[in-house]
Amino acid sequence: MRFTFERRGRGQSALLPGLLPGLLLVCACARPDARLAAPAADGHDCATAIPVESVREEYVWIKQNQPGARLVRQSLISCTSRNFPADLLEIRLSDGTVKPVYFNITKVMEGYQKLLGR
Repeated sequence: MRFTFERRGRGQSALLPGLLPGLLLVCACARPDARLAAPAADGHDCATAIPVESVREEYVWIKQNQPGARLVRQSLISCTSRNFPADLLEIRLSDGTVKPVYFNITKVMEGYQKLLGR
């Protein structure tokens, strides 16, 4: 039995001859199609909301990713396009600009529902 692995450039498939002669398995593991890839969780909008399991995680994320930022306002909103609850934190950056940061709080709300027995 012999296996070979052919590595190609980014976005191309890797070919791996399988156990049966003439059978090729195509693995598109180098890079998925951009249309199917999930957007990065950077918190710029509901589509890229940062998933958290506690409110404390929101403040830790702000401290680690936006050093020197100060909280201006925090709001509980519904991201209707993605159908989940979110915290919207508006922060003032060190240069004075105000920036929104969206957090997906589905897990937080599930925890509250369990506490309330719902």
